[in-house]
Amino acid sequence: MARRIGSVAVVVVLGVAMLLSACAKCNGNSDPSTMGPMSTVMLRLAKQAQGLVLTGKADPAQPEALPPMVLAGDDEAREMFSDYQLRAATLRDKDGNARPVMLLCTGDGGHALIERMDCLNSVRKGQHWQSKPLPPCEFTFRDPAVVCAPN
Repeated sequence: MARRIGSVAVVVVLGVAMLLSACAKCNGNSDPSTMGPMSTVMLRLAKQAQGLVLTGKADPAQPEALPPMVLAGDDEAREMFSDYQLRAATLRDKDGNARPVMLLCTGDGGHALIERMDCLNSVRKGQHWQSKPLPPCEFTFRDPAVVCAPN
């Protein structure tokens, strides 16, 4: 009987561990060793999105077309973000120029993890994965001048 209870306890512990591991991706991940590289890739994608808009290859009025476009030639990003949702929006700067914003959300679309825009000074902004609790999967960047202001 004791041996049977021990076996059941091991199975329960393993089951709980597997569930917690699975939920790490659906509820976000606060591990800097995972989110740091993802943030770097998000910055690269934001730069690509800005380039597509500037060259006229992407229509700023249709930001939903940007995620598949920036992922198209980037195997690393496609693999890294395969269990997440990538979204885009377009802001306008004070001169009326389109400025795309990229937002990475949990796989279920419930929570924001990383928000990026192509500017030199926004490295520390948009790290939603560090928030407790995680915020909803919504864009928080509103004004490029504020987002790109020195930290």
